[in-house]
Amino acid sequence: MGTLRQDYTLNPLATLRAWPNLPAEALKRLNQADLGLADRALQQGGWVLEASEYPESLREMESPPLCLFGRGAVDVLREPMVAIVGTRKASSYGLAVAEFFGKGLAEQGFTVLSGGALGIDAQAHKGALAAGGRTVAVMGTGPDVAYPAVHKAMFAQMEAGGGARVSPFPFGTSSFPSNFPARNPIIAGLAQAVVLVEAPSQSGALQTVAAALDLGRDVFVVPGPITSPAFRGSHGLIRDGATLVEHPMQVVEALGGGMIQPLPPDEGEGLSETQQAILACLNGGPMLTEAIVRQTGLNAPLVLAELTMMELDGIVKKGRDGYQRGL
Repeated sequence: MGTLRQDYTLNPLATLRAWPNLPAEALKRLNQADLGLADRALQQGGWVLEASEYPESLREMESPPLCLFGRGAVDVLREPMVAIVGTRKASSYGLAVAEFFGKGLAEQGFTVLSGGALGIDAQAHKGALAAGGRTVAVMGTGPDVAYPAVHKAMFAQMEAGGGARVSPFPFGTSSFPSNFPARNPIIAGLAQAVVLVEAPSQSGALQTVAAALDLGRDVFVVPGPITSPAFRGSHGLIRDGATLVEHPMQVVEALGGGMIQPLPPDEGEGLSETQQAILACLNGGPMLTEAIVRQTGLNAPLVLAELTMMELDGIVKKGRDGYQRGL
């Protein structure tokens, strides 16, 4: 992958300051940057990748970042990657689908790429981790900054599992609203394809999709309820010709991996305690969601999310009389 710069021959802040189109506000933040922090980050396993060392996909961008800062396994950037993106304010359906696609793609050998944010991003990362796969987050902060803080443990798990956090922003960079639109095209640049799970008409995830289309990447869209404004951006892309997908194996097939159907689990194998409790309710036949909530004592959003995941896995089926066992 070229010579990995982990010494002090490269001053990343000086490189960024030399950029002729650098906005005044960005230059001000660079001038205030803590060089000692950058040194410590490099000593603790951080790395800086120059443009000449980028994977070919990223060099296809019209304006690739001047350099990439990262933590974790640098080699993962050359692996086949599929991005899963969507809104931070995701529905229980969207969260379940994002995890399902993240898990399914990781099981087929793809590295799952997303933005490390709340909502769809986090569930896609978690799905890949649950499958024992590798996952990469393109951050809107420095790669050493756990943002949002609630994902600190997840980020550590990503790096320990052979994944990485990467960013066009130097170590120690805090979150600024303008950072996130700037990182979205990098997600598209690194990805072989993009899967949009849930996006309203003004979602930032649509910027990632637009960048992917400009690069000629495959774009797949998961449909949602036609009554939900949270899917208007998604449905607009489908109307414009994006490929509708309902299962991660459809993405795998489109990318040349062939249709590989997952084996159904044995009774209880691989199911969480919550899923086992739901499945036990269906021993006597179909049951409506409200009845499952009452019988399990679980909250309704959790039951809906788990039922969606179980339906996608073929563990349960939804019919006129409610949910029933699918196996």
